[in-house]
Amino acid sequence: MDIVEIENQIKNASDRNIKSSKRQLKALSLMLHDNEKFLYLTSTSRALGPILPIIILCTNYRVLIMQKGLAYGNDIKQIALDKINTIDYHLSALYGTFQIIDGAGKETKIKDVPKKEVVKLVKTIQEAINNYDNSNDSNIQSSNGINDLKKLKELADQGIITQEEFEAKKKQILGL
Repeated sequence: MDIVEIENQIKNASDRNIKSSKRQLKALSLMLHDNEKFLYLTSTSRALGPILPIIILCTNYRVLIMQKGLAYGNDIKQIALDKINTIDYHLSALYGTFQIIDGAGKETKIKDVPKKEVVKLVKTIQEAINNYDNSNDSNIQSSNGINDLKKLKELADQGIITQEEFEAKKKQILGL
C-alpha cells in the first residue's frame, strides 16, 4: 500500500485530524496488505513530556498500536483480530482507557484517548472481530463444500450414485 493511499485512509477513518509523521506513514506502507482497510483510527490526546501521542488503528485484519520514537524508529504492536480475547474500557470525565487481552493473556493498555473515541474504537474492534470470524466461517464452509464435492464425484465415478444425483447435490452445495 502506498503512502498516498494510507494518508487518504487516515482521513476517512478518524473523527479528527490526526497527524502522522512521514516515518509512521512509511512504516505503515511496509506492513499493510494491499487489501487491508482502515476501519477506525484514533490517538492519545496528550503528549506528556517526552511521551509522544500513540496512534491506534483498527483494520479488517488487526489492531496496530504505534508510538513514534523521539529521535528515530517506531514502536509498533500488532494484535491480530482472531487473537483478541477481551476488550475492556474505562471512561473518566474527558478521557478513557482501553485494554486488549490477547490469546496468550498479554494485556495492552492505552490511556488518554478522548472519551467518545474510546467507545467508538472498542465498538469498531468488536465489529471487526465479528466480521473476521464470519469471513473465516464462510471460508471453512467453502472448503467443506469442496471436500463434499470431491467425495460425491468419487461416488459418481464408482457408480454408487448417478450423474444426475451428483449434479443435483453439486448445485445444492454451490448454492446454484
